[in-house]
Amino acid sequence: MPFTPFHMGPGLAAKAVLGRHFSIPIYGFTQVAIDSEVLAGYPFRRDLSFHKIMHTFAGATAVATLTLFLSRPAILPLMRWWNRSVRAAPGSKWHMEPRLSPVAAVLSAFGGAWGHVLLDAPTHSHMEPLAPVRRGNPLNGMASQRQVMVWCVGLAAIGGVAILARSHRKRIGATSAESR
Repeated sequence: MPFTPFHMGPGLAAKAVLGRHFSIPIYGFTQVAIDSEVLAGYPFRRDLSFHKIMHTFAGATAVATLTLFLSRPAILPLMRWWNRSVRAAPGSKWHMEPRLSPVAAVLSAFGGAWGHVLLDAPTHSHMEPLAPVRRGNPLNGMASQRQVMVWCVGLAAIGGVAILARSHRKRIGATSAESR
């Protein structure tokens, strides 16, 4: 399925661990960019082998690099729009800080790109993740599609809870500091 929401699970877990050094919007932008290959090929292919160039580590590296140049100018205004739309004040759990460090951008783009290949390769036998260096798919069969989905949903749940807990702790800390 193009643009699978399951791929966001590892991104939420990464955000929980890396905090401000990871960007969910850039990670998501990279996921969609890679799966645009599947969407573009879907109406034209009869053999279901949609995962071609961008679903290799070399192709994903190119997508991540391109994402770095395209996403920051596109995502920062979207973050500001989000904050206005939901009236998210700084410090609230829904606020997205419209700043993005180069480290966060790189980790998010490359983590999203390479992670996408790692999530798809075990379940798509036609993928060649190491092309053009090596043909075939050494990761094929390492996990079923169901196992990958369960793993992604589990990471989403763990990451989501951890992010909300961190946000809650920050608000509690800010409130207690103000009352002193």
